[in-house]
Amino acid sequence: MDNKNSKVIKYLDGAIFVFILIYLASLTNSIFVNQIGYFIPLVLLAVRFYLTRENVFRKTGLEWAILLMIAAEIISTVFSINKGQSFNNFLKFALLIPTLYLFSSDIFNYDQLKKFFKIYMGFALVSCVIYLVLSYEYFIYNQFQIQQSGPSPFKYPITASELLSFTVIFFFAFLINEKTSRKNKILLFLGFSISAMALLVIYKRTGWFGTAAGIFFV
Repeated sequence: MDNKNSKVIKYLDGAIFVFILIYLASLTNSIFVNQIGYFIPLVLLAVRFYLTRENVFRKTGLEWAILLMIAAEIISTVFSINKGQSFNNFLKFALLIPTLYLFSSDIFNYDQLKKFFKIYMGFALVSCVIYLVLSYEYFIYNQFQIQQSGPSPFKYPITASELLSFTVIFFFAFLINEKTSRKNKILLFLGFSISAMALLVIYKRTGWFGTAAGIFFV
């Protein structure tokens, strides 16, 4: 590979890394920004593959499960009464599959994985604080009774509650880990409390039930 291509690959890798950070940071607060952080790296990875002919994706061990799920979706679409809606659901599922391979292309060691995870949890906690601040206005103007749900920058409270449930479960899992130091347990308990309160004020049972099930299995 010549120097020119090497520089292009270097810039591509940097851009992919930045957009993955954007994806992680916006996962619990903005669908629009999150889609930018998701689809642009996929395009950049395709460009990288074209230039280097190097497959940057690694196997995740879920390939057979994914293929079986795709087959089930195709069969259900073929025999569905409402084929248009069924195909739309299948398309949504298919577009999410590359998420697994997007991160496998940019995570090369355990330390980098921890860095990505901490970025996700940090921004998720910021989102929780935003939810709690917005919920105060909802409470003052009696919006909970009118809207039958809590605030969400997503405009889709159910989506927000489902995504936030993962944050609560993660905090809980690390909180009860016997290897966690006392100092970190205090910080984790604070994070768990804030995220749990944010989940409550979003006021959607799907998130509550999902969190309860996750905590039970943990």
